[in-house]
Amino acid sequence: MSDRGRYRKVFTRLWCHPAFVSLSEGEKLLAFYLLTGPQTNRLGLYRFSIATAAEDLHTVPATIKKRLVAVSEAFGWMFDATARILYIPSWLKWNPPENPNVLKGNLRDLNDITPCGLVDAFARNIDVVPETLRETFVEGLRQRLPKGSPTQDPKPVTGKEGEIRPPRFQQQHPALSELPANGVENDKLLKIAREAITLTGPRAPIADLIDTFGNLAEHEGVRCTRADKLQALTAVLASLER
Repeated sequence: MSDRGRYRKVFTRLWCHPAFVSLSEGEKLLAFYLLTGPQTNRLGLYRFSIATAAEDLHTVPATIKKRLVAVSEAFGWMFDATARILYIPSWLKWNPPENPNVLKGNLRDLNDITPCGLVDAFARNIDVVPETLRETFVEGLRQRLPKGSPTQDPKPVTGKEGEIRPPRFQQQHPALSELPANGVENDKLLKIAREAITLTGPRAPIADLIDTFGNLAEHEGVRCTRADKLQALTAVLASLER
């Protein structure tokens, strides 16, 4: 069965979400469309045509654009108007793959995504991936994005009269020298991650990078979890591959 024939999850708690409650009826309809509509994929990072959405929802593109501003601001979703890519950062949190093989299959959807800054945002957003799948996620990205993530920043949606209104929780993606990134706030962890990648090589298997990271951390007396190591390595790798 093709992905277009599969179901999408919608949690009942959405109806009580303060951001959802604040939306108009038309904006709520668009939110459901962005979560469940025929343009979606398995990653929450997908090509989005405003014209197609207008046709599907029996309205006009100008109305979709206006509603998209409100929905994006309410939930922190992002839309690159140039690449026509929509990104829902919390997608994998609420739609986690059942196992590593499923995640590998889901990541094939990246083949259909136009290079843009939102791909970089997706690659950095490892916190929403279950810990048991994070190594598979990072390795899958390295296979699907062999040349690294694009450098363009996500484009904000445009409000009335050309007013630029970026999503409320939109994150900037600084250069390597400006890290921390993606929630990595410990400079020591980032320093160790850089050293581990220098010693082992940026194309080394993730397991080898984690082992090297662990040895360096132990030598320096830094305590950290496996998730901490993977998160720091991911942040540095994403910056190095730009």
